[in-house]
Amino acid sequence: MTIKSVLILLIMAVASSYASAQDKPKPEEVALAMQGVADWQIEHFRDKFSNYPEPHDIRDWTHGAFYVGLMKWVDVTSDKRYLEWAKSVGERTQFKLHDRTYMADDHTIGQLYLELYRHYGDKRMLEPTQASLDHVMAYPSEEPISIDNYIHFERWTWCDALFMAPPVWAKLAKITGNQTYNTWMMAEVKATVDHLYDAEEGLFYRDSNYLTKRVNDRKVFWARGNGWVFAGLALMMDELPKDSAEYAYLLKIYLKMADTLVKIQTPQGHWSMSLLNAENFPTPETSGTSFFTYGLAWGVNRGILKDEKFTNAIFKGWAAANSHVTKDGMLGYVQPIGAAPGQAWPDKTETYGSGAFLAAGSEVFKLVGGHAPAQIADSKKLTAGMKSSNAKLDKELKIFHDPKRPRTFARYVPERKDDFAWENDLVAFRAYGPALRSGNEDAGIDCWLKRVNYPIINKWYELETKQNISYHQDRGEGLDNYHVGASAGCGGSALWINGKREPLETYTRASLQESTSKFVIFTLTYHKTINGDKYSEEKRIMLKMGSRMYAVESTFRMNGKIVENLPVAVGVTTHDGNAIATFDQKTGWLSTWEKMDGFGLGTGIFMDPKNIVQAVTTYNGNAPDTSHALYITNTDSRGKIFYYAGYGWEKAKDIKSAQEWQAYLTQFAAEYKTTQAVPKH
Repeated sequence: MTIKSVLILLIMAVASSYASAQDKPKPEEVALAMQGVADWQIEHFRDKFSNYPEPHDIRDWTHGAFYVGLMKWVDVTSDKRYLEWAKSVGERTQFKLHDRTYMADDHTIGQLYLELYRHYGDKRMLEPTQASLDHVMAYPSEEPISIDNYIHFERWTWCDALFMAPPVWAKLAKITGNQTYNTWMMAEVKATVDHLYDAEEGLFYRDSNYLTKRVNDRKVFWARGNGWVFAGLALMMDELPKDSAEYAYLLKIYLKMADTLVKIQTPQGHWSMSLLNAENFPTPETSGTSFFTYGLAWGVNRGILKDEKFTNAIFKGWAAANSHVTKDGMLGYVQPIGAAPGQAWPDKTETYGSGAFLAAGSEVFKLVGGHAPAQIADSKKLTAGMKSSNAKLDKELKIFHDPKRPRTFARYVPERKDDFAWENDLVAFRAYGPALRSGNEDAGIDCWLKRVNYPIINKWYELETKQNISYHQDRGEGLDNYHVGASAGCGGSALWINGKREPLETYTRASLQESTSKFVIFTLTYHKTINGDKYSEEKRIMLKMGSRMYAVESTFRMNGKIVENLPVAVGVTTHDGNAIATFDQKTGWLSTWEKMDGFGLGTGIFMDPKNIVQAVTTYNGNAPDTSHALYITNTDSRGKIFYYAGYGWEKAKDIKSAQEWQAYLTQFAAEYKTTQAVPKH
């Protein structure tokens, strides 16, 4: 053994001895540390973290984890200002979950709303979350449980999702008494466990990308991801009957994880960012360490963990995390947003780190004999911090909610027969949903002709549904005078069977996957049985600011299996022959131009020329909605096709003629050739 190795072992031994002999903290010391972190985070609530260009959305999962810890701090202190501040967050969001329909991250804030409901009993705090989860159950995801290069996020395909969403389901089940939420939750939890849990190690792989990955011949288990799992197990079990099969299932995993965690805790008291590879990841990380400390202390406080080794690990973990809190209350060494072991720095933090620390403190406080309300002095900087952060937030929200702010937007519209609508500064569209499956409508896409650069979707729907003011008339912003019916509309796809267009029925499920001011991505799922075969299409759509064309990546299956070389017809309606169709197969576009209510409208699609099999026009004079301009293409080896569709409207002034519309499509094709752009998650 080298002298260097001996010295390292000596240092580790001394550190281990010091940590194990760590004094039991006093309740007031724990509470003061929590107070400092809570006050600092509230004061800096609108700071920028993780090198993001803007502060996190207040519905973001990063804040959602902070709210979890903050509500536990509310239980420790008698200071109701914290509770009122948390309530003010919910008021500003109207107690709605974040935008993405199925994404576990966007459900995290539901934990705050349900805890607020427990304090106030106000159904406004409960109902939006319940409606969202009911929708997920009614239209379950058809994606696989594997994350597959980070494209599948509708189910709990990454381990930290077990903190984000399942506790919301468990809380809702307990509050409402409806065990359907627990049944659904446990089925998904078990799918995640079966996929990512290593029963031998008692740890979770972050996602499928790590199942076989090894570093220095060691499995890669991300500390923060496992910390969130461990905390999530505790949060779920708090809501479940202790004599239930669900509780027993989670408890078995919890106990194995707890046993592993005390064995791999570092001598310094923290847990390595790569749990089984501490020597290569020596930098402390406080968010994972805090959640491990929380989970262990939770178990001791409930009589689940009885051995002294667990208490020793808790005090070491708390001391390690607390040692990285600055004098003004900032928790350092919080790893920035990521998905794997990495770096952390003493002067960098994140809101979820503060939440984890507060959660840990709430259980350590009880463990060392603390009783609520904590006997600590009144916070001197809380009021000023709240005032400052609230002022910044209100300024942000005023800009964010400005109805004239140009941006992309998309949403499911249950109040109008399950439409799904999307728009940017130039164009707007909608697809027809489940409520119309018994009608004439199918997989066609409708154009909403807008002539303003700000969002009109919500406004027009509200005018029609609440004031009976029709959006089929132009009152200065545009109108919907574009007929779709059973046609393709603008960019609808259909099977091409025996020279005939066979559209699938209206979408059965919609999933919003990304929503920013600059772009939106969502997936619409279609089904239909044709000649005894069950076909499905997953149509992933992206629309960016400044473009008249929405991008489509569609995946087709037949009888549940990916189907290659399936002929698909993509195109636009020519409205019973009224629109003049032009094909430029060499460039890849097709266009139409027609007069509607006295103004010209150009619609069209673009696809890579090498994927075009043939150009087709269809028209059956005896049947409406059969007149089309189409390109026929074939699915590739992954069952996919790619294309774009959009429109230009003379009344909006940018596109004034068929020639200008075709010039736009030609320029669009040239830009595509340069960038080879396809929708990305």
